[in-house]
Amino acid sequence: MQFDFYLEQQTQRSLNLSANGLCQLMPQLVNRQLSQLDINHPILSYDANGVFLDTIKYNRLVNEKEQTSFDRTFRRQLIANGAKDANGVLINERSIIDVNSYAPSDFNLKLFTADELLNNGNGYVSYFGYDHLGNKTHGKFSTADFLQDLKKRSINAFMPIYAAAWLQDQFRFKDLVFRLGLRLEQYDANQFELKDPWSLFPIQTAKELNMLNGVLVQHPSNIGDEFKVYVNDVKSPTEIVGYRNGDRWYNADGSEQNNSEFIANKTSNGQIAPLLVNAAHQEITASSLEDYKPSINVLPRIWFSFPLVQDKQTFYVSYDVLAQRPNAGASFLSIDELYYLKNREGSTISNGSLGSRLRTNYEVGYKNIFGSKLNKGLELSASYSEVRKDFGLNRISQAYPVSYVTYRNIDFSTITSFNANLVINDLGPLSLFAGYMLQFADGTGSNINSQSALIASNQPNLRNIIPLGELDVRHTIKASATFVFISGWDKKRHTNLYKGPKIGKVEILKNMSINITSNVYSGVPYTPTTRPVKIGATDRAQVKGAPFGARMPWQQFVDLNIAKNIKLKDGSSLQLFIAVQNVFNVKILHLYFLLLDFLMTMDF
Repeated sequence: MQFDFYLEQQTQRSLNLSANGLCQLMPQLVNRQLSQLDINHPILSYDANGVFLDTIKYNRLVNEKEQTSFDRTFRRQLIANGAKDANGVLINERSIIDVNSYAPSDFNLKLFTADELLNNGNGYVSYFGYDHLGNKTHGKFSTADFLQDLKKRSINAFMPIYAAAWLQDQFRFKDLVFRLGLRLEQYDANQFELKDPWSLFPIQTAKELNMLNGVLVQHPSNIGDEFKVYVNDVKSPTEIVGYRNGDRWYNADGSEQNNSEFIANKTSNGQIAPLLVNAAHQEITASSLEDYKPSINVLPRIWFSFPLVQDKQTFYVSYDVLAQRPNAGASFLSIDELYYLKNREGSTISNGSLGSRLRTNYEVGYKNIFGSKLNKGLELSASYSEVRKDFGLNRISQAYPVSYVTYRNIDFSTITSFNANLVINDLGPLSLFAGYMLQFADGTGSNINSQSALIASNQPNLRNIIPLGELDVRHTIKASATFVFISGWDKKRHTNLYKGPKIGKVEILKNMSINITSNVYSGVPYTPTTRPVKIGATDRAQVKGAPFGARMPWQQFVDLNIAKNIKLKDGSSLQLFIAVQNVFNVKILHLYFLLLDFLMTMDF
């Protein structure tokens, strides 16, 4: 029996600074408080005899509320150093500062606050696990540390926690061999997530709403207590136009709708209007967030075999479930992504609630060892894999206050394959291998970003079963020949173990291996068009033939690997190797216009 326990906590940090951009930012941060004149304190001009000269001057009015932290800090530095302006006048609180007239050495990041560098979401710096000055941070910050402290805007590092426990046992029952295993995995992103992906601010539920605009509300019978309420106007609601339960939308009469557009079209401005808990205060707060909810994945593994002919022919069956954690780019949700979301409509943000994807594998197989020396082996197997809760892009259309794109556990795929492998060993120094695989792969997304072009073309979230690009290869044939020339003396047989060529008594291929591999595969599917069109462009090309009705041509390439071990006098060894890919320089074709080209030309 085997038992194992694993605990891991990663810490990921990042810091990026657009130094050149600071030269554009600094002029925007100075002199804002000096945009008006102090008309309440005129300065009259007189000649030497005290005669009014018909000229009135005004000093600049210092509006401290408009002064940026950068201006205040940099101005104090200039005053302390006795700096002068272009006219030779000492810098004071009313001086117009020309940042372009100073040397780069006069500036440093400490002059800026984090809020100024983040620049309302169009940042010149991005960071997590560091502060805006590049200092590594420790511990865990609260939401208030970012929302209330404009000077620091502290953002946590990404510190996910992964724990797993594994138990496996192998036993026999007559001729049957069983291997049973169970793995328990828990993934905790150890961060906050949005309580409601459809709104940055809390929305009233049907249970909480009894009166609207002085009128008693009667909800339809199929509307549950926790359904979110949508009205005709965010700030001045007078009627209910719809409801939402998770991702499912309902009309005011309780009838289900396909999406949110029908509800949005009933509002005063054509934009979605949730009945907010506090419509007068539309700022993200801790009440919009909650801690990540870790889940435990129970992953069984079953394998058993029984001999058809003892020590020669075996039949086996296996079943196992695997879990894969999401990557940081898709799952790490930093507070600044949400805080500045209103200024980034249509942008892609991470999903703090993203969970693991699950893959279930089924396989049956047959092994046969044969030959007079039992040096030949044949293996036949068939497998089926199903991927659930796969990662994919999804547009949250008519979210409030803006629509955005994020990653969700939304995709699904299946892979069916048949394999046949033949191995022949002990042909002197030669070993041969030949294999064939037939594979079919279909699903709703070939990779995590496969829906990006469809979303960019402003199409709805469509999930159709399609061939999965490079996985749906259908035919793969692989053959290899390996020569291994060992050296030494067989004491039992009193023979030399080296079986390779010699020049005189020199064993020229001693301790050398040579491998030649040939790979042949049929082409991946694609949708041909009448003319090439750049992916992401507004132009469209007509589909030629059927969607995914064409395949790339068959291709073959040969690889060569040579390795040699050289024993040194001190007992150590040196290995030399040569790897040559595509020995015959066959042109390898690449496909650039795949699935997305078709999706962007469909009429919905």
